[in-house]
Amino acid sequence: MVGARFFSLKVIGNGSGVAEAIAERLTKGHDFTETEQGPFDLVMIDAVDEEGDTPFLELSDEDFERLYLAPTVRLERVTAMARTLIKPSGSLLLVGTDAYLGKPEGAPQSAAAGSTVILGRSLGRMDPPVRCNIILLPIECDRRHPDMFGDAARLALAVTGSETLCGLRLFLDGAAHLASRHVEYG
Repeated sequence: MVGARFFSLKVIGNGSGVAEAIAERLTKGHDFTETEQGPFDLVMIDAVDEEGDTPFLELSDEDFERLYLAPTVRLERVTAMARTLIKPSGSLLLVGTDAYLGKPEGAPQSAAAGSTVILGRSLGRMDPPVRCNIILLPIECDRRHPDMFGDAARLALAVTGSETLCGLRLFLDGAAHLASRHVEYG
């Protein structure tokens, strides 16, 4: 194709399979090529946390470290490395979950997911060349469906290289995150 532009893509992070599913859709239909040679137009950071079901007061110290401290420290290190991999006009895209909205049986996951969101927003507020956005999927695997990954790929395409789309939290949950703001009194 004359004048076609291909974007270079790199996926790093947790290896949950979520960012890889988005990358697969980007390479199949949106002029992206996944490569090991940088610098990259888009670095996707897999920050998907695991679903938890242990109430906070029942967590052992080891569980808390595994579910909160380790993912948070790992994300900080991976993000610092990712900043060295992107082109001056490139973008970082954190792929995480809606766990930060909170639920009583997932406090450490909520805290780790909150770290992802705040880090992404802080990086997004920096002046270019750092451009960072966050895609958030449901933490519950059974609430994810294949269309979400296609939607995520389209959002990734929209933010790649954009000078104005920075610090966004892009929810792919059918507006379920809005229900978390409702409080009943009485």
